Amino acid sequence: GVNEPELGVIATSLLRRPHVRSLILSLMAYTGPRGSRFPGEAGSRLTIPAALDAIEAGSRGALRRRDFMPLPMPNPICAAVGYFLVEGEELLPIVSAAGPERVVAFLQNSHFAKADGQLEGLLRETIDRLFASPEGHPASARLLAGFRRLLGRLFPEDRRLTPAERVAVAEESIKTVYLMQFMDAWTFDSVRLAKCSCQHLLPGGARIPSCGYYSYHRRFDPRFG
Repeated sequence: GVNEPELGVIATSLLRRPHVRSLILSLMAYTGPRGSRFPGEAGSRLTIPAALDAIEAGSRGALRRRDFMPLPMPNPICAAVGYFLVEGEELLPIVSAAGPERVVAFLQNSHFAKADGQLEGLLRETIDRLFASPEGHPASARLLAGFRRLLGRLFPEDRRLTPAERVAVAEESIKTVYLMQFMDAWTFDSVRLAKCSCQHLLPGGARIPSCGYYSYHRRFDPRFG
């Protein structure tokens, strides 16, 4: 009830800026010195599925709900992720083109894609499928053209790019939208907490899951009196 109509415009505007590499949208959590005093109804909040609907509506379909998937690490309820090939004003979805089940297998032990042989294999398979069965995805032709232009920038004919230069080109062209739903006292779930991969290290050496820290332990942390 505050700014969800703006999410689609915010996401598309930032993704199209060349200096923006990725975007993280953190949904409301009623915790901490600011969130605990936020003037709202804690029992009614924007969920990740509702946020994706708002993004699709606000972006006029440039970013669609089907272009995102739950992130298997941490708990799938905690986060959603979408990868996009950015070509000027055009935002081309990679998750729906590659297939969510293949992306899940690739990301099952990480938060973000890493530039390694597995990612190369996933992109090769996706390009091959789009080429062999273009009718399987509405943006097949535009995705194939975008990947071809990206490869041309990564491997230009007139010179050899350094690995750092290739990373810079890739980061300008393939971007992430990441939605995070932190827990608070009203949404606390010990099952979700047990699978949390975000940890806080306390002064005494104890490691506390992120949402457990913000919901309970932070008030006892001597660094935040």
